[in-house]
Amino acid sequence: MNPGETLEIRIRILDERISRLFPLPARQTEGSAGVDLRAMVPDDVRIDPGTRLTVPSGLSIHIGDPGVAAFIFPRSGLGSRGLLLANGTGVIDSDYTGPILLALWNAGPEPIDIRTGDRVAQMIFLPVLRPRWTIVTEHDSTFRGDGGFGHTGV
Repeated sequence: MNPGETLEIRIRILDERISRLFPLPARQTEGSAGVDLRAMVPDDVRIDPGTRLTVPSGLSIHIGDPGVAAFIFPRSGLGSRGLLLANGTGVIDSDYTGPILLALWNAGPEPIDIRTGDRVAQMIFLPVLRPRWTIVTEHDSTFRGDGGFGHTGV
């Protein structure tokens, strides 16, 4: 895949309200990297501070190309209010065809209300590199070496 190239993704609509009330996931601007995913909850819900709730997106996809995976991230605006993904980042492998579920977590100080159809996460498609392991007894010397957390200063 080349940057900006179009990738055909098979998508299944699992919640008929998407066909009736909401468009398929789409980039919101020409420069958008991801497509928004909606919370297709049966009823509006409130996520209290410190609590988690898994909500359906109403969709499933089949990427098919083992060189591509989809990654689910929080939306920036909601993330700044504390609505994050409980699993950090979701990964959808090329051969997964089940429902896309969104594990939401309110890390903020205030309750967050989620209405049916709210755009609560974003999905980005990225290339996948496959490692070929080479066992070594030591690594080549680098400037950083084995310096870990905070070793370069604040």
